[in-house]
Amino acid sequence: MKIIQFTFLILTILTSFISFSQIEVPFFVKTANYHTKKFEGGITVKAISEGNTIQTLISDSKGDAILNLPIGKQYRIELSKPGKITRFVNVDYTQLKDTIKEEDADPRGEVEISLFDDVQGVDYSFVLNNPATNFTYDLNLGVYFDESLAVKTIKEVERILNIIQKARAEEQRKVEEQKQKEKEQAAIAEAKKRTDDLVAKAESEAVKKAEVEAKIKEKEELKRIADEEAKRKSDELIAKAEELARLKKEESARKKAESDSLVEVARKKAEADSLAEVVRKKAEADSLAEVVRKKAESDSLAEVARKKAEADSLAEEARKKAEADSLAEVVRKKAEADSLAALRQAQETARKKAEADSLAEVARKKAEADSLAVVARKKAEIDSLAEVARKKAEADSLAEVARKKAEADSLAEVARKKAEADSLAEVARKKAEIDSLAEVARKKAESDSLVEVARKKAEADSLAEVARKKA
Repeated sequence: MKIIQFTFLILTILTSFISFSQIEVPFFVKTANYHTKKFEGGITVKAISEGNTIQTLISDSKGDAILNLPIGKQYRIELSKPGKITRFVNVDYTQLKDTIKEEDADPRGEVEISLFDDVQGVDYSFVLNNPATNFTYDLNLGVYFDESLAVKTIKEVERILNIIQKARAEEQRKVEEQKQKEKEQAAIAEAKKRTDDLVAKAESEAVKKAEVEAKIKEKEELKRIADEEAKRKSDELIAKAEELARLKKEESARKKAESDSLVEVARKKAEADSLAEVVRKKAEADSLAEVVRKKAESDSLAEVARKKAEADSLAEEARKKAEADSLAEVVRKKAEADSLAALRQAQETARKKAEADSLAEVARKKAEADSLAVVARKKAEIDSLAEVARKKAEADSLAEVARKKAEADSLAEVARKKAEADSLAEVARKKAEIDSLAEVARKKAESDSLVEVARKKAEADSLAEVARKKA
């Protein structure tokens, strides 16, 4: 509760005579802060009498100040501090004369006063012109204060403080309003600045855009002129290229016709050479078949014919295996197998001859072949691909050949009983050697033919490539 408390120290009435040798009376002052309700030092305390300052003190950190007032006078006790409202109380010691008798009441007094802030715009005239209260010394009562005046002062102070509080609230409101106004003005200024910046930027970008569009139009015009010039030159080049291509095409056609003629001649010559070789081989096979036939008739032994057929089968297998693993090496390492192979070759050739319908059919199939590889394939078909495949499968390993060779060894007994068969075997061996040489010669002829055809084809391809490049 915001009420100034005036506490007066009531001392015990002296039971014995007290003689005051001094003419000053102590008066205790306690200074405080009205808002915090705490004692406050640094407040100036003055004792004024008849317009003259009798004593000046500064309250200590606990808010204490002790005045020594001469008796017989009236005093104005004034409290002040920068930024605070000055307040005062009146003290009346006029009833005390030069001495204090034993029966007189204790003259010592005490007061506690709080100061409050000086706020602009508040009327403090009542507080400044009126004492907080009046202290009076009575010989019988001692020091007492005017309670009604104190209450009145307290109410007035509370009214003033309410005004101060409202003033501060209003001031705070105005400060907040000012801050808000400044904030809004700053926001408006910032928005205006942003708007101005955007307008300036838009104007700058519009100028730049106009410049860019002008440059683009200029570039487009230059590009249009360049495109027209490029198209004109391109049309000229295309016309020249088409004319050159036409000339090259005519030249290429002419050279291709020449090349095709050379290729056709080479093809026909290869077919003729192949046919001649077939005829020659057929003649040799016929001769050998006749020898074998006569020998077979002279043998007239069914058992020999059966064994001979087995030998023929082994020889066919040896021949096919020899073609895969180099026939010359197989013949050298397997002499006895070569002898049986010769007999088988003669018998097989005779059998294949019987299967052949006519030399004309062979020639027709050879004519259908576009290359020596096709001739070989057709010839293989004539020789019965089924028999060759079966025998080739049996001759996939030397172990199988060896097994068959073991069966061929049993023919030695037959050879012993048949001396003439031995002679025929020798003849067959030599014939096998002849056949081997003939086969080598045939393959060389085929190779030479292929080389020649390849050379002619390479020349034709080269001419075609030259013609293509010229085109």
